[in-house]
Amino acid sequence: MTRAIRTLVGLLALALLGAGSAAAQPSGTMTFGVHVTLATRWLDPMDTDSEITPFMILYAIHDALVKPMPGNLNAPCLAESWSVSKDGRTWENGFIRASGPRVEESGLTLIPAFPYSGPLEDVRLKKDGAAR
Repeated sequence: MTRAIRTLVGLLALALLGAGSAAAQPSGTMTFGVHVTLATRWLDPMDTDSEITPFMILYAIHDALVKPMPGNLNAPCLAESWSVSKDGRTWENGFIRASGPRVEESGLTLIPAFPYSGPLEDVRLKKDGAAR
């Protein structure tokens, strides 16, 4: 009888050693419940209100250049590194500027021939391609 128990315990131990060795892959649908009615403008970072409630939606579906984390209000997210210019006013996004009347910012393409109906009133391009 003791030999049967030892064999059973040994087999059980071997079975438990192999369990959980493969990582489960995420699948299915994530359900996100909130305490308010969602406004469609909350889905676009360029159009959302500047109060805190829309940001719970933005954090769930968008990545930012930096993100607030415990102990670091500007923790890297999409931006791996950055530096401040000498004058503190100019910046470069690292992309080579293409020629032509087009300004790309935050994934939105603004083409002067097709007026943007959002909060921008006017987009003017200088001869060097910079936007004003």
